[in-house]
Amino acid sequence: MSKQQTPEYPSGTDAATPTAETPTVPDTSDTSASVSGSDGGQFALCGPRSAVDPTVSVVIPTLKEEEAIEKVLQAVFTALRELGLPSEIVVADSSTDRTPDIARDHGAIVTELEHKGYDAAYLDGFDTARGDTIVMGDADTTYDFTELPKLIRTMLKTDADMVIGSRPDGKIL
Repeated sequence: MSKQQTPEYPSGTDAATPTAETPTVPDTSDTSASVSGSDGGQFALCGPRSAVDPTVSVVIPTLKEEEAIEKVLQAVFTALRELGLPSEIVVADSSTDRTPDIARDHGAIVTELEHKGYDAAYLDGFDTARGDTIVMGDADTTYDFTELPKLIRTMLKTDADMVIGSRPDGKIL
């Protein structure tokens, strides 16, 4: 469905704290790396060829989200640190701006779509995702990814196959 792009990272990087000021992420292309936050939380960020299978895959379709993608990825990191589970971020991209570069710089697995469109982006992201739990949300900052731990805890507690959060109502169903 897509041409997967291996993330490019600075060589020799160990664990790092991705921040808006310094989006440095460990090289996870062949491994997984522990990503720490200032709050002390950690999670394993899994690359596309990591020996560690991610438990959670966050799939984000993008189209010209250069202005928002970094903020969205920071919120995803916050949630994943709280969960503390091996995770991956898959960005299914159709952009002509810097969105895919910014996503790669933050450790996301970026795919370039063969077929354009929102549905195609999600299908491509799902096809690439390896986690047992798939989270989906847009890159336009309308989804509060920091609520992700509540969604996953609700899913586990209720043994649900699917959990949906409502953006306008702030409810988890």
